[in-house]
Amino acid sequence: MKLFLKLTDEVIKQNLRQLVLFTFLYRLVAGIFYIKTVNSILRFSLHMAGYSYLTTGNLRAFLLRPVTVFAVIFILFLGMAFMLIECCIRFFRRNGSSSE
Repeated sequence: MKLFLKLTDEVIKQNLRQLVLFTFLYRLVAGIFYIKTVNSILRFSLHMAGYSYLTTGNLRAFLLRPVTVFAVIFILFLGMAFMLIECCIRFFRRNGSSSE
């Protein structure tokens, strides 16, 4: 077990720069894509609900529209998909480096 931990530590030290760079770039690109997508979905939902902008006065009516409910559910599923992709990447990276 000590040998395994020592080897794992060496692999992490060798690949730390690439790991940090990939994680940073992936989160940056995925974050920008997610924010732009959420913004577009909410603008579409506002348009379909018949509003040009959102205020505190029309917030409740906007949130109760079926289009808005579906948009929020889709946004949540999209966020979960991004988290699932990141978890899968970590899983495969972890299994790939331990099998070498």
